[in-house]
Amino acid sequence: MKLKNTDTRCILFIILLYLFVLQNFLQDIFPVFKYYDEAFSLIAIPLSLYYLFKNKGKIFINKDFTKLFLSLFILLMVGFIGNCLYKYQPLNVVLSDALLVIKFFLAYYVSRKLFNETLIINYGKSIGFNIKLIISVLFILTIFNYIMNIWPSTYRFGIMANQLFFNHPTVLASTCVFLLASLFLVRENKKNTIIFSIMCLSILLTTLRMKAIGAAFIIIIAISYILIKKTKLNLFKLAILGIIGIIVAFDQINYYYIETDNSARSELTKKSIEIAKDYFPIGTGFGTYGSYMSAQNYSKVYYLYNLQNVHGLEPERTSFISDTFWPMVLGQFGVIGFVCYLIAILNIYEKIQKEFDENNLYFYVSKIICLGYLIISSTSESAFVHPLAIPLALLIGIKVKESNDNWNKEYDNKEMKQE
Repeated sequence: MKLKNTDTRCILFIILLYLFVLQNFLQDIFPVFKYYDEAFSLIAIPLSLYYLFKNKGKIFINKDFTKLFLSLFILLMVGFIGNCLYKYQPLNVVLSDALLVIKFFLAYYVSRKLFNETLIINYGKSIGFNIKLIISVLFILTIFNYIMNIWPSTYRFGIMANQLFFNHPTVLASTCVFLLASLFLVRENKKNTIIFSIMCLSILLTTLRMKAIGAAFIIIIAISYILIKKTKLNLFKLAILGIIGIIVAFDQINYYYIETDNSARSELTKKSIEIAKDYFPIGTGFGTYGSYMSAQNYSKVYYLYNLQNVHGLEPERTSFISDTFWPMVLGQFGVIGFVCYLIAILNIYEKIQKEFDENNLYFYVSKIICLGYLIISSTSESAFVHPLAIPLALLIGIKVKESNDNWNKEYDNKEMKQE
């Protein structure tokens, strides 16, 4: 039997689901999987060319995406100008970091092209089965891990911080958020959704990552409010949740930014403000500060600001260099780039708000979980440029049928006729 296009996309979605969950594990066995998230993001290029040729060179520009693309274009130009002016990094480092910086948005674009609400509704049972299977396996493995101590683990507060076969508890925590959001996306049974959500949150709690636990607490409040009130979260309500988040995470904030002298996060934050002033308004360019690539080819900027002796920022030990996100954006792209990145994220938030449907709250909840977690994560890790941001972009990008997005309008109409 010949598969329909939607059948193929369902299979693709399920494959992506497993690959995103297992990427961290697989990359230790097959190094090529280290680049899986970038590979998924780069699908945006052939997809764009495909639609360009399909429409005979005519580009459909949706006004909802104008701000997003324009802000990203300016961000890229600012970064490249900084690299051209100061020459702190070679071209290969610059291009690699440029991809890392925009890959979340490329993945969002790919998802928006490939997947939509109709696909998820029609194949929710099949997709939901696989999500619940993964959660069940992780839950069982967590129980066995506490009984038999199968995988090496770190300890916090005298308790084992569960990470299973992942290389860090944070990765497991982020995976749980992805699975939780996916579960709400397909929600084909209310009782099952509740049961598996509890299982997922239980696994997350065992990681003992205070940021993830705090994020889960805020997410539960947000979900409850949305489902009970049947309304969306505006910026004012999000600000209230943000204040709650600060209160919940104050001990961690106090430890890393106030009590601990010369901590990597504190120093990276303080120095990013100095860099933004010294290199006003464009920053030092791609791969120069607070990013993964700035550690791979140790940036001269660290010497200029006397950061080479800070624990975790040394040339031979760079484990804490990408523990912040916004200082990286401010340092590398200055005030202009910082504003552009804010606009890009705000544009995605606005798109989620426009797609709100009172009759299908669970799509909205799923996307809010993903974006909310990334924003919370951005306070203490690389967040939007981290590989774990890509599966969240996959869920955020799924197009709802009520959307006014015309990018795929011509293609979708043809596809419907063929089926």
